[in-house]
Amino acid sequence: MATLKIHIGGIPADALVAVQRDDDSPGTVFRRARNAYLQRRRREKLFGHRLLADPVWDILLDLFVAGADDRRVSVSSACAAARVPPTTALRHLNYMIEGGLLLRVPHPTDARSSLVVLTEEAAKLMTIYFSCMTESDESGKDERLQAADERHH
Repeated sequence: MATLKIHIGGIPADALVAVQRDDDSPGTVFRRARNAYLQRRRREKLFGHRLLADPVWDILLDLFVAGADDRRVSVSSACAAARVPPTTALRHLNYMIEGGLLLRVPHPTDARSSLVVLTEEAAKLMTIYFSCMTESDESGKDERLQAADERHH
């Protein structure tokens, strides 16, 4: 089974652990994730989803927010969140499962359905990503990311 090497902004995710802020509550992290999800939907309304398709990120965002809302996500719902044709979404889901980002688990009450959840590592990476996010991200000047990048090089 292949494992994906995760980078955030060109920085290995493990280097970002050192710059994660202690003052970021789970509520703040999940609020940022929800805002990112809503921003993706707004972009799609303006530009159309085909030009801005990013099925892996859309699935990660959907599952991360679902976890915060204690909501279960079926394979078919995850595919719908990807906003690409079902076969493309399934292919990306399988890449993510093989890469250790997602787990496919049986539905507890419906044997015909499966659920997908973020692995512990993927949830940690998403938390790190949204913990590093600040208002300065819009200007591209986040000192913590810059510090992590300098330590990496």
